[in-house]
Amino acid sequence: MYINFYHLQAKSFQDFWHKFEASTFCHFGASPPFNVTLVNSQCPPPEVACDDVLLRAWLFVLSYVAANLFMTLLTRYAEGAVYTSIVSALQTPLGAIFWTCLFSQQPFTWSPRFNETAAFTVGGLAVMTPGVLLYNFFSIEEAKQREEEQKMIDQLNEAIERENARY
Repeated sequence: MYINFYHLQAKSFQDFWHKFEASTFCHFGASPPFNVTLVNSQCPPPEVACDDVLLRAWLFVLSYVAANLFMTLLTRYAEGAVYTSIVSALQTPLGAIFWTCLFSQQPFTWSPRFNETAAFTVGGLAVMTPGVLLYNFFSIEEAKQREEEQKMIDQLNEAIERENARY
């Protein structure tokens, strides 16, 4: 099995340009116009290099559309953008922990591990998560308080209407 060489770092601007050109050709269904094995020794032959590129591109696009749809629905039904911003803030560190701690990049395999990158991500979550929980707790308390105030206002309005009905 070959490693998809399009995600490897370029060693020079020329190497970057060759990889960019090959990726563009693969994305639109054509073979790269040059022998990519000469550019980087880790590269597979051109006929293998383009496997599943179009499928992966469509999978990425559909995932992005679904994420935007769900964010729109969250904004609509959560009565505001506060929860949407909380989800947006937490998705990056949670995704980083998922991909950093659970998978190995070369070759792509299940490989649970904990390293310094994951430690910084967990540290960031340790700061953010209590803030999210506190916000959630206080927003519920505030909603209860507003509901009680609204009941008192309704009772006062009913009492005023009864007084006005007497006269």
